[in-house]
Amino acid sequence: MALSPTPAEVRELARYLNEASGIELDETKGYLFEARLGKLAFETGCESLSGLLEKARKDVSQKLRGALVDAVSTNETSFFREPAQFNLLAHDIFPRHFEKQDPKRLRIWCAAASTGQEIYSVAIVLKEMLGSLVNYQLQILGTDISGAVLERASKGIFSQLEVSRGLSAERLSRHFTKKPEGYQICDELRSLSTFQKLNLLDATTALGKFDVILCRNVAIYFSAPNRAKLFHNLAQNLRSGGSLLVSMTETLGSNCAPYTRRDFRGVTYYERT
Repeated sequence: MALSPTPAEVRELARYLNEASGIELDETKGYLFEARLGKLAFETGCESLSGLLEKARKDVSQKLRGALVDAVSTNETSFFREPAQFNLLAHDIFPRHFEKQDPKRLRIWCAAASTGQEIYSVAIVLKEMLGSLVNYQLQILGTDISGAVLERASKGIFSQLEVSRGLSAERLSRHFTKKPEGYQICDELRSLSTFQKLNLLDATTALGKFDVILCRNVAIYFSAPNRAKLFHNLAQNLRSGGSLLVSMTETLGSNCAPYTRRDFRGVTYYERT
């Protein structure tokens, strides 16, 4: 069902979604609302996008708000996206942690886990680096604002197209099991991971401290004030000496306190001071 939004509807939807998720959209995104919200409007009995928005505002359960956020979230991901950063984890960040911090314990937070490819890529790196995981206490938390993608991530099942993006045939055969519905990550690696719905602009201190945080391809969708709030929140959850990875196309800027910019073989990351 196609519903062409008016400029006023685009402005109101963008304002509502920004308040709900921090995602920064503007008047140029009418095509996105038209493409992604028409079906939701039809399913909820709304004849216009303004009607859909009004219904979401009145929904005390906030389920419709969540469905709106789910519909417009990008959720673009793949296994080992930006491979140089996974080499950074395997050859610098993880080895230094086990040598200098805690030789048996590691907590990692994938702050925008989407459908799970990033979190399971991290788990594969740890497995290939450490071999047996029996004597280690490894925890990987995946969060996302979209409950729908987290439900998929927790199952750890991926289509042929999804496993073909970033996974070698050798890694696929070693770490996945063929199922009628696709390929499922092995139980050993799946058991390392937990998932939780979370808005990164809300308070996150209850999550505790992490040794490594990946927050890649997230800040680019936020306004400057919300980016500052995001990185402030992440700093509260990163232990001193811990590492923050953002996308290779993102930066914290020249004044990035309380982080210190580090480089490894041309790949930038940020260390919590």
